[in-house]
Amino acid sequence: MIDIINGTISFNKIKYYDFDPIVFAKSFPDPTNPRTLCTDICNAMLNTAPSEKEYQMLLDTMLSGAKEYEWTIDDPNFKADVKLKKFLIEVAKLAKYQLY
Repeated sequence: MIDIINGTISFNKIKYYDFDPIVFAKSFPDPTNPRTLCTDICNAMLNTAPSEKEYQMLLDTMLSGAKEYEWTIDDPNFKADVKLKKFLIEVAKLAKYQLY
């Protein structure tokens, strides 16, 4: 999964897969709200809800030091794509994902 998120699936230097985290995030009902987006992605990717501690870690990873009100998915300067990739990698590292 981490290779998919990073877009590193290739053979003989030919890239076979490209993952756009912005397009992925926009497939959820409210990608402009970081809490809602975090919850929706966790519901889609995990077999059980994350604990409060796990959820906060995931939300903090998604925000990468930004405040919730600063979250924007459409401003390239905010680098939401990079933040979402880090977040998705952390989701994929959870045992709840591995056991799904």
